[in-house]
Order: sequence, then C-alpha cells, then structure tokens
Amino acid sequence: MKSSKVIASFSCFLIGDGTLLRECGNLLRTQNHTILGVITAADQQRNWAEQSNLKVIDPSSNYASVLRATPFDFLFSITSLKKIPARILKLPRRGAIN
Repeated sequence: MKSSKVIASFSCFLIGDGTLLRECGNLLRTQNHTILGVITAADQQRNWAEQSNLKVIDPSSNYASVLRATPFDFLFSITSLKKIPARILKLPRRGAIN
C-alpha cells in the first residue's frame, strides 16, 4: 500500500526578481500555503503579486521590520541575486530556503 504524505500548510515570504518566483508562488498558492508578502524590485513580479492580492515589499526598504512584524514559517529566496543578511535568515520559524 502506498502511503500518501500530506504536507501541512505553512506561511511564507518570497524574495526574488525572476519569473521563477511567480511560478513557485502560484504553485504554493494552489497547495493552500499562505504567502504573506513578496519582496521584489522587478516590475513583472510586483504586478503579479499585486494582481494576486499579495503584499509587495521593496527590497531597498527596511524589509526586516516587515518580516519581524508577522511570524512566518519559511523565507523562500527564488532567483534573488542579492545576499540576504543573516539577521533576516534567522526570522522564519522553520527556515530560509534558497
């Protein structure tokens, strides 16, 4: 008998600029995970996030304060070429994944 593994839903923030961010975001949403916000400077990803009613956060801002304000499980860095400071990588309850 094949066992079916159910992954409990989780909350996350996404950070990145490429189109893969949007694809992963859509996949996360179809699996009923909660995207609390998208940290991006790319117009395409910003437009997708806004159309999806997701909070858009400017990466040049003090986005650590936004992340700190809401407990979350994961930070997914998807096609982000900028180094994420260690203090931000420590914020998710379950982990940061590149």
